Amino acid sequence: MPKQTGPINFLNLFIMGQVFFHLIALFLAPFIAVSLTSVTLSVALRYCTATDFTALPRAGTLITGIAFLYVLAEEVWDFSTNLSSEIEANFSWFHADAIPEAKPALERYREIAAWTSAAHTIVVRVLEAALVVSGTLLSAFGDLATPYLGGFAVQ
Repeated sequence: MPKQTGPINFLNLFIMGQVFFHLIALFLAPFIAVSLTSVTLSVALRYCTATDFTALPRAGTLITGIAFLYVLAEEVWDFSTNLSSEIEANFSWFHADAIPEAKPALERYREIAAWTSAAHTIVVRVLEAALVVSGTLLSAFGDLATPYLGGFAVQ
């Protein structure tokens, strides 16, 4: 009687473990950008008073700089595409396509990788736009509100 192999083997575990890196690539850079933006905004609001909003233009400029660095990291270095090609190179090194037990895991991995790549594009575009718009609005509000609201200060 031939020995049956189960659906779980080390290659399948390795293949499905690579999904973790796609999820990190999807969430880590946006998390860092949002965290830096929230820290910048909280510090700027702490320095604002009822009549002095001079910290807001600086915060808006800094948030726009964070947006630039985020765009640089995501678009120029293209982490998600480089990550996918490196993982596929690992699969070819293990000859995973030639092993029949690995076919379902490879198909599932490639589906998840395609989904995270599409979701990554959407997350990048939305976050880029949100950072640039929020930085611009903060700068504009700080520049325009201080002369008008500063004149109503009780002396």
